[in-house]
Amino acid sequence: MPTQIRDYGRLTLLAFLVGLVATRLGLVLHEFLGHAATAAAVGCDIDGYYVFWFGGGYVRYSRAEAFSLGESLFVALGGLALEIIIGVICLLWARKLKAGSVWQITVLGFGVGHLLHSLHYMAGGSYHGYGDPWIVYRELGESRVYLSVALAVVMCALGFVLARHLAGFLRGGLAGHGKHSQLAIIVAAVVTAGGMHAGLAFGEQALAPNRTYKATFKSMSQRKVDHGVRRYRVMVKRKRGKGPTKAEVAAMRRRLAKKHKTFPFALVMSVCLVISVIGGVFFARASAVTEASLPSPSGQRWLALVAAGSLGLVGLLRALSSG
Repeated sequence: MPTQIRDYGRLTLLAFLVGLVATRLGLVLHEFLGHAATAAAVGCDIDGYYVFWFGGGYVRYSRAEAFSLGESLFVALGGLALEIIIGVICLLWARKLKAGSVWQITVLGFGVGHLLHSLHYMAGGSYHGYGDPWIVYRELGESRVYLSVALAVVMCALGFVLARHLAGFLRGGLAGHGKHSQLAIIVAAVVTAGGMHAGLAFGEQALAPNRTYKATFKSMSQRKVDHGVRRYRVMVKRKRGKGPTKAEVAAMRRRLAKKHKTFPFALVMSVCLVISVIGGVFFARASAVTEASLPSPSGQRWLALVAAGSLGLVGLLRALSSG
């Protein structure tokens, strides 16, 4: 087996396992410390929760008294704030670990992933009015554009710097290859592992959709379209005595979608982040590492056990979920 293919396989496995640990443990921390704990701290009852095996989740909470703006921000943005704190802690912790080891790469990946995810989610949600940052969309109005753009710029800059730093250690573990081979292996492995995670997450949501979760991630423009379609159905039924046809509803939905169309900020931001990360990898310099090469599958067994435990924890929470 060519050494390039062998190391591509090793790095793909490493990236996939790191991603599994980061997303599954990150999900639990985000929902239960970032939202459930903050909601309980302001006197809410936790009414239920839901977590996907490979995707996101949500926590339902309520209380009799209305929330103040500060309380709403505290609970709604608690998960994102926690991700930023975790990311910073992981970056500092990684400096104390053996250079190029499985655990340093895992901790670095955990930190980088959470920092970039939190900024991406905050910027996109604030601009489009979906998910946790919906309250920022509501409170800032048109001014939200400035916040979203600023967050996106910070995210892309961090993406470049952190990708360059992390790729330096990976290049150190690929010292037996030329520079171009190192970069090709790193990019191919990360893209493959990322594609696997995306396939699992979106595939699960397609096969077992959750209405509440789907509604949470509808943008404000999508909500306006849905509201307009509902009003149209009611008006037509009052006028005709029966509802509109599917073709009429589809036509109305297209007109409303055109009317409420917004700039695809989240998509553009995502493309810019990918370019920044690839740029960081391209300009990375090989770092001096303790490990002479990438760990073999057997050398990643402890990481695999942690990943399996993280997935098992999500499974346990699903079994206990009240929906």
